[in-house]
Amino acid sequence: MVQNKVLIYFLFSLCCMFFAKADNMEIVLEKLKTVQAGDTVVIDNGVYSNIDFKVFAKGTAEKPIIIKAQTPGKVVFSGNSAIRFAGEHIRISGICFTNGYAAKGAVIEFRNGKEVANNCKVTGCAIVDYTQPNRMNENVWVSLYGKQNEFSHNTLIGKKNLGCILVVQLNDERSEQNKHRISNNYFSRPLLGSNGGECIRVGNAQYSLVSSQTIIENNYFEKCNGEVEIVSIKSCDNIVRNNTFFLSQGVLALRHGNRNIVEGNAFIGWGTENAGGIRIVNAGHKIRDNYFESLTGRRFFAALAIMNAVPNSLPNRYHQVKDVEISNNVWNNCKNIEFGVGADLERTLAPVNVTIADNYFLNVENVDSVFKFFSTDSGYHFKNNKILSTDIKLKIKNPADNAAIKSDCGAGWFGMNNTRGGVTDGGFNTSGAVRTDIAKDINAFINVVKNAGEGDTLRIIEAGEYIFNEPIEINKRIFIIVREDIKGKVIFRYGGVGKNPVVRIMDGGNVYIDGVWFSGFPVSGNTPPVAAISPNTVMSGSYSAYFTNCKFSDFYENSFSAFRAQKGTFADTLSFDNCEFFNISGEAIFLAAEKDDKGTYNAENILVENCSFHDILSSAVNVYRGGSDESTAGPSLIFIGNKINSVDNRERGAALRLTGVQNVLIENSEFLNSGRGGSSIRFDEASFDIIKVKNNTFNNSGKIFSFYGNIINEN
Repeated sequence: MVQNKVLIYFLFSLCCMFFAKADNMEIVLEKLKTVQAGDTVVIDNGVYSNIDFKVFAKGTAEKPIIIKAQTPGKVVFSGNSAIRFAGEHIRISGICFTNGYAAKGAVIEFRNGKEVANNCKVTGCAIVDYTQPNRMNENVWVSLYGKQNEFSHNTLIGKKNLGCILVVQLNDERSEQNKHRISNNYFSRPLLGSNGGECIRVGNAQYSLVSSQTIIENNYFEKCNGEVEIVSIKSCDNIVRNNTFFLSQGVLALRHGNRNIVEGNAFIGWGTENAGGIRIVNAGHKIRDNYFESLTGRRFFAALAIMNAVPNSLPNRYHQVKDVEISNNVWNNCKNIEFGVGADLERTLAPVNVTIADNYFLNVENVDSVFKFFSTDSGYHFKNNKILSTDIKLKIKNPADNAAIKSDCGAGWFGMNNTRGGVTDGGFNTSGAVRTDIAKDINAFINVVKNAGEGDTLRIIEAGEYIFNEPIEINKRIFIIVREDIKGKVIFRYGGVGKNPVVRIMDGGNVYIDGVWFSGFPVSGNTPPVAAISPNTVMSGSYSAYFTNCKFSDFYENSFSAFRAQKGTFADTLSFDNCEFFNISGEAIFLAAEKDDKGTYNAENILVENCSFHDILSSAVNVYRGGSDESTAGPSLIFIGNKINSVDNRERGAALRLTGVQNVLIENSEFLNSGRGGSSIRFDEASFDIIKVKNNTFNNSGKIFSFYGNIINEN
C-alpha cells in the first residue's frame, strides 16, 4: 500500500532549517497556504487522487518557493486532480498526471482564482493520457497567464479530446506582453478528426492584435496529428525558434497577428501523409533559417502555404499577407510550395510585398513549376533562390542545425521509451498472442472476448447461429476468425432487449473479423439490433475495425445499418473487404452522425473493396463532414471493385452519399439499377476536395451529381 506522506521543509535562512512532516495531502494543502519566500515543499512519492492543488504565494528571484516531488515522476496525481497556482517566483517540478482527467478547467493553470502567476516555472512534469472520457468534451491541459513564466522540460502526450494541449491566454491585461518561455518540452497527440486539436496556441482571434512576446523554443513535436495547426500563433511579436516537428500531420500556423519570427526550426516528414511546414496569414513576419524535408502536405498542410485574404476581414477570418520576409530556408524534397492558398469567392485578397530570398529548393521534380499560384503572382519578390533537381545538402549548411533533439526534451525521468500518443500504428501482428478455438458456446465466447489479451485470436470452429443476449464488447486489439471451411455459415444474432448492436466497439477497440454473417433478423420476443457493428456512444479516443469475408443482412428499420457510427465517435480506419450487404432498410455503412456542420466527422480512412451491396433501401455508404472548417485533411474514401445493385432508388436518393469527403477514389465498380430516383453517386464537396471516379460502369442507374462539377471522371 502506497503511503501518502509529504515532507515540508521551511528554509528560514541559509544556515538554519525547520523540518515539518505531514501524514496526508489535506495537511499539505493547508501548509501551502502559509508558505513564504525561500520555502521548499517536498511531496513524498505516492499516488494522490482527486487533488485540488491550489497555491497563492510570493517568493523572490533570490528566494523562490519550490514545490517538488521527492523523486521526479514518482509523485502521481490521478482522478480529477489539477494544479492552480498564482503569485511570484514559484517553482513546481517532478509531478506526473495520469489515470484521470481534469473535471473542470486546465490540468495546470498559471492562475488561482482571480490572481495570476508571474515569474513562475513548471518543469520536469508529465501529463500522460489524462484525457476526458468523452472525446467531444473540451478542455486545455496547460493555461499560461501572467508574465515571464516558464514551462520547460515537460512531457505532454496522448490528449484525445477537444482542446489545445497548451494555451497562452491574452484575455487579461496582466497577461499581455508576457514574455513567457515554452522550451524543451515533448509533445505528441493522436488524430482528433476535428478542429480544436492544437498542441500550442498563443492567443485567439479576438486578441490577435495584442502583443504576446512569447518565446517557443527547442521543443520536440512528434506525431502531433490532432489537426492542421500543430502550433497556432494568434497574436503579435512572438518568436518560434529551434523546434523540431517530426512525422507530424500539420503545420506551424501564423494564423492571426503580426510581426512574428519563425527561425531555426526543422520540419521532418519523411513522406508522412499531410506532413507540412509553415502557413502564413497577416503581416510583418520573418521566416528564416528553417529546414523542411520530405513534406507531402498540400493547401493548408503545405510545406509553405501563403494565404489569400478576405477584404475587410472580421477578426476570425483571414487578414492580408503583406510585408513578409522568407529567407535562407531549405526545402528538400517537399511536394507543395503554394501561394494564394484558399483563394475563393470570399478570400480574394492576394498577398503583397512578400520577399522570398536566398532560399534553397532541393530535389525538385520539375524546376520550372516549383511554386503553385492560386491567385496573382504580382505581390512576390524572388531574389537569389536556388532551385535544383539534385540533393546538395552536403554542400550547404543546414540552417536548422540548432533545432531541438528528442533526448533534450521532455521530463528527464520520463524516458522516451515510454512515449505514447501519436497516430495508431494500424495493422495486425499476432506474434506471441494467444489463439483460442471455440465451438458454439455463447458464454464461453463472451468470456474469451472479455478476458482476451492484446492481439489475441478467437477462432470459431463450429457453424450455426450464435445468439447473444448482450452486445459483444471489444475494448482491445482482437481477431475473431471463422475456420476456413465454414466461413459464411457462422451467424451472429442479437437476442437481448434495448437498442443495441450485435458488436459494440469500446475505447481502445481495434478489431478484425473474418467470415462472420451478421443477421439483424429479430429473435422471437426480443428487440432487433440497431446495427451489426457500432462504436460505443461515449469514447475518449479513436478505434479501428477491419472486416473481411463477412455478410450483413436483414436490418429492417430505416435507422438500422450494418455499420452505424454514433455522434462523437471517431475511427482511425474502417475497412470492408470482400463483404456482402443485403436486405437493409437503412444505410449499409453509416458514417453521417455528425450534423453540427463544424467540420467534425466519424472516420478518417474508409476502405471498401470487392464488396457487394444489393437490395438496400437507403445508401450503400453515407459519409458526412459538414461546414466550412478547413483544419483537417479527412475523411478519405477508397471504394474499389464493388458491385451496387438495387440500392437507394427513392426519390432524391443516392447509392453513395458523400458530403465533404476530402479525398475520394471510386474505381472499377459496377452500379446496376441503383440511384434511379436521384444519383448513383452524390458528391456535396468543397472546391479543394480531390475526387477521382474512373473505370466504373453505370447501368440503369442515376447520374453522378457533383456540387462543383470538378471531379476527375474517367468512366
